[in-house]
Amino acid sequence: MTMPVVLPSDEREMTEDVAWQIIRATKRFIDSRTIVIRPGRATERGLKVLENGFDLLLSVYKGRRNNLKINIHKRTSRHIALIRLDICPATTSHTNPDGAIIRGSHLHVFDQAFGMKVARPLSDYPNFRDSCNAFDALTDFAAFCSIEVVPGVQEELL
Repeated sequence: MTMPVVLPSDEREMTEDVAWQIIRATKRFIDSRTIVIRPGRATERGLKVLENGFDLLLSVYKGRRNNLKINIHKRTSRHIALIRLDICPATTSHTNPDGAIIRGSHLHVFDQAFGMKVARPLSDYPNFRDSCNAFDALTDFAAFCSIEVVPGVQEELL
């Protein structure tokens, strides 16, 4: 039997191992309402980790220029970001702390040294479609993060 994950209350106490344990733990949406994605606004939904019942926050943000960001945060007095999917055009780039440039869609996973500043190209993760479709992105992200039963997704235009 594995020991349940103990969540740190402060980002300085978070480790990459704990972040991956949380990402891999089975989660469910607390609220099954349709996720409505509005350009320029974040939509948030609570997640419950089934193993030990702690709460997480999933945030979906679609920029006015068509970038889509999906995040999972640990709820504390200060959010600790665990994982973020950035779906963006190939013309967009992200620069890692070591100077490496990542073009197009990418995934950030908590890193002890750099927090969420390090990204890897989405092509490193074969289970993700590089799709600007919000439902595809959320479905792939949910599968990668062990989130059961994704509610409907409705994307509004500007």
